[in-house]
Amino acid sequence: MKLAKFRRTFYWFTIFTLLFAFSGIVYAQCFTQEQLDDAAAMERRKWDIKEDGKIGLEEAVRALRVVAGIQEDISHPDADMGVITVSGTGKDSYEVYDSTGTGEPLGSAKTNEDVPLPPGEYTVFLNKSVQTAVVQAGKKEILEAGIVSVAGTGDDKFYVYDETGTGDSLAYAKVNEEIELFPDTYTLSLNKSRQNITVETGIKAVAVAGLISVSGTGQDTFYIYDDDLSGDSLAYAKTNQDIELLPGSYIASVNNTRETAEVEPGEKTVLTAGLVSVSGNGKDDFYVYDTAGNKLDYADTNKEVEVFSGDYTVAVNETSQQIAVESGEKTVLTAGSISVSGTGTDDFYVYNTEGKQLDYTKTNGEVEVFPGTYVVRVNKTKQTATVQAGEKRTLAAGRLTVLSPGEAPSYFGPSYYVYDSDGNKLDSSSLNGEIELFPGSYRVLLNDTAQNASVQAGEETVLLAGTLSVSSTSANTSFYVYNSDEDELGHASVNSRFYVFPGNYIVSLRTVRQNARVYAGEKTVLEAGTLSVSSISKTGNATFYVYDSAWNKLGYASTNKEVEMFPGTYTLRLNDTEKAAMVQAGKNAVLASGTLTVLRTGTSYYDVYDSDENKLYHTSGEKNIELFPGAYKVIFGDENLSAEVRAGQNTEVSF
Repeated sequence: MKLAKFRRTFYWFTIFTLLFAFSGIVYAQCFTQEQLDDAAAMERRKWDIKEDGKIGLEEAVRALRVVAGIQEDISHPDADMGVITVSGTGKDSYEVYDSTGTGEPLGSAKTNEDVPLPPGEYTVFLNKSVQTAVVQAGKKEILEAGIVSVAGTGDDKFYVYDETGTGDSLAYAKVNEEIELFPDTYTLSLNKSRQNITVETGIKAVAVAGLISVSGTGQDTFYIYDDDLSGDSLAYAKTNQDIELLPGSYIASVNNTRETAEVEPGEKTVLTAGLVSVSGNGKDDFYVYDTAGNKLDYADTNKEVEVFSGDYTVAVNETSQQIAVESGEKTVLTAGSISVSGTGTDDFYVYNTEGKQLDYTKTNGEVEVFPGTYVVRVNKTKQTATVQAGEKRTLAAGRLTVLSPGEAPSYFGPSYYVYDSDGNKLDSSSLNGEIELFPGSYRVLLNDTAQNASVQAGEETVLLAGTLSVSSTSANTSFYVYNSDEDELGHASVNSRFYVFPGNYIVSLRTVRQNARVYAGEKTVLEAGTLSVSSISKTGNATFYVYDSAWNKLGYASTNKEVEMFPGTYTLRLNDTEKAAMVQAGKNAVLASGTLTVLRTGTSYYDVYDSDENKLYHTSGEKNIELFPGAYKVIFGDENLSAEVRAGQNTEVSF
């Protein structure tokens, strides 16, 4: 114990002896004895105590050199190391890289803390601001930082860029907070507003922001632009809210209307908007235009659009009025409306007096317009309407319908057409569908049959159609309908209906005509019969023809098939053999044929004659020749044979 105590006493004696020896140097540097004692005590606390609790002679000598200002202080005295530190607030961190400033950081620390490094040249980053440093062995390289801040509300963030203001930001912080940077000139950005600022060593550079606001309803949004309107907006907010900006000249925009604003440090600049509204039913939109005709904004009637003071045009369904808006005031225009009472199925259209279409909607709906005189059309029928401010002007339409019993409206069914007194087609609808029209006299066509109609306001005009039909046990053909002037109106298949207005008509079936009377709401049916020729032929390929008494060909069919005919007496021809037939309504008149087969003629031709020596058939080979019953002669070369053909039988003759 005594030996250890002696050693500690000896080392302290050595230190104080050295202090005394260097006192000349200390006093030459103007240090007081008290400062010297404090420095030695601080130095002792700073260095690690050796295992035996003593401070080495080298450390003591170095401490005296530091106190005397002969050598810079470093944290860890190592003859091969130096130290970098950045003096500042101690809040931000810095990083040390090699001389190129690239790669991985070699060390980092808070400002006022040290980074020990081998001697050499280094690049130091403090919030992306850059400074180079040369480290020497046994020395501390101190880099001095400054501070930048933006004074304001503290709600927004500010960003720091290099002097050019380009590239990525170097750092950012909340307004009123601080950013440490190396001395240089920088660009500050607050809500994209910008200001240059110079950071100096150990000094806090503060830019003072201001506020801008647009007084209004708080519903619309205002935008801030640079004073030359270049680029996108800097920031935006609802009216009555604040935007924090760096001092300067700006342009505020509300619904594409603009005012200039000067933002002063620490002050609030308030611009005041006005309001535009159109009083109406709230269903249509109104639009606001500037004096150059540019659309600024729109809203439903009874709502508001915020704009800065100025002259504007307000339009509702392309009707317009001019207004002057004052700051802080509400300008209200009053619209009227036009409606057409009806079924709500058809559209009505509104035009100005120059014929320009303004808008349209269903009947019973409303079209809002500013006061004036307008033309209203429903299915090309028109009326004039004068509208006052706040007035709902209602025009009454009537309805026209063509009904046919048992028929529902169908897009695929027959249609009727409505014409005005000048022959202009107005509209069309399927049978039993309604057409809305303004009161007046009209002409209605159904399958080219016509009827006049008078339409009254708020009333339904009904025209009753009738139908024509031809019934038949078959459905192989169509019937044609003519008016009394023999103009063809149309056609339909037998057993289907043809729609016409009441009147007298001619119906043709295979050119056989019958007169028909059609009554309103009733079905007129003409009944046909059928003609047929039966045959036992396996081929059934023979064709029979039907003639009237004047030998006009009326129709034809293969044997065993039917031909529809109106009742009457007709002549049938089968391979030039003839027979009369009477057709009755709803019945099938069947004439029976027989067949004749000629044997043993080979491939040579032979002829068949009737009893009056009329050649009927010229053919070859063994065939079943279809003929009406009777006596016939077959001639083959110089030979001839007689043959009796019977109904429903095959007669054979052989040479």
